[in-house]
Amino acid sequence: MTKYVIVEKLNVNSGEAKIYTCKYDNEYYIAKIFNHGQRIKKEVLEILKEIDSKYIEKVVDYFTISDGRHVEITPYYNQGTLDNQKRSIKELKEFLADNISATFDM
Repeated sequence: MTKYVIVEKLNVNSGEAKIYTCKYDNEYYIAKIFNHGQRIKKEVLEILKEIDSKYIEKVVDYFTISDGRHVEITPYYNQGTLDNQKRSIKELKEFLADNISATFDM
């Protein structure tokens, strides 16, 4: 998988890809290896790679591996995911309202 070395597969429910932690140059990353036929458009990835916002996950790298599947590399956040954090609809609306307006103030 090019310069990134797979460390472990994460137990994440994703219908579009397998998710792994990987390492390159002593830094940890997340590798999202899309299932065959699944991918994000290259134009979208180029835009995401250029965005520098704390509200949008940074795309560090992307490429295609030898079997034709697409790979997206993003930073590894050691605080985990939001999977197990329950929020009420009211809390979600407040969070989204605050963060969407902050994103457009970039």
